[in-house]
Amino acid sequence: GYDYTMRTYLTLAVGLGYYVGPSQQACTLCLGGTYPFDDSARFTLGQNVMSCDQLYDLGPSVPEVDCPGFQTIGTNICSCNTPLSTISNCTLCEDSSLPALPRLKVMGKTCSEIGVDAKRDDYENCQSYQATAGVYCGCDNPIAVASTSTCSLCPGGTQLVSSNLEIVFADGSNETCGTLELQSNILPVDGPGQSCEDYKFLGSQCCTPNPTPSPTATSSDITHITLHRLTIFSTVFVLVASLWG
Repeated sequence: GYDYTMRTYLTLAVGLGYYVGPSQQACTLCLGGTYPFDDSARFTLGQNVMSCDQLYDLGPSVPEVDCPGFQTIGTNICSCNTPLSTISNCTLCEDSSLPALPRLKVMGKTCSEIGVDAKRDDYENCQSYQATAGVYCGCDNPIAVASTSTCSLCPGGTQLVSSNLEIVFADGSNETCGTLELQSNILPVDGPGQSCEDYKFLGSQCCTPNPTPSPTATSSDITHITLHRLTIFSTVFVLVASLWG
């Protein structure tokens, strides 16, 4: 079993939905920072239940002394070391290296998660992942970026203001700017699909610093834009102090 520190630590994380604090050396659920093969698997801790996806997010805040036990959960429950069921050998970085910041969120997902998506997609779409997600994840991808077939939402091929910026459409659906740009490069399964210009029209506000919702937005399909917000739970520190004080 796990000692009191580990139990209390995970219980706090489940109850508050926030990291208690950074560890001296970042811990990852899976060795090498890869994403768990079975992210929907559940781990029961007392009255609390966590998915492997939630445990993955908790990793950087697990104390270094507890990291080996934490990674045991990753191996035994989350199938971290199980080979991916892949369609292709696509990697976000052209040189096949892992992104420097695998936990960086660039399209509402971490770079590790998007890397799994790329491997499970058709290889014909690999360059689309590299030209969009790969670049935002910090990869040096000169071939994909220079490709004349790459569609960029912003003029001159400039990068998005934020790939996590979320566009909310009139029908209530939403999409991040980064995902919209990726979709503009993905080959349609059937038929010609939308053109690059269509996507640029829909994602025009993705290229404007601090966009302000307006009824006169460039696209009539877009009603407003909302930003992801980070909420800080100050009660974490009070609970930690009471438990370890």
